[in-house]
Amino acid sequence: MSDETYQTDVVCGNCDFKGKTSIPKGKLVKDAACPKCGNKTLRDALPGEVN
Repeated sequence: MSDETYQTDVVCGNCDFKGKTSIPKGKLVKDAACPKCGNKTLRDALPGEVN
């Protein structure tokens, strides 16, 4: 992980991707593109939702 990104658990509302992704600092999770489908449909994962 670089100093210019943060890593967080996310879920995609489009393709059901569940996992960790790196997001540029200063960008909200909902404004970041899904690493699988590329849509901006990510949300923070709930506790225990991503294994």
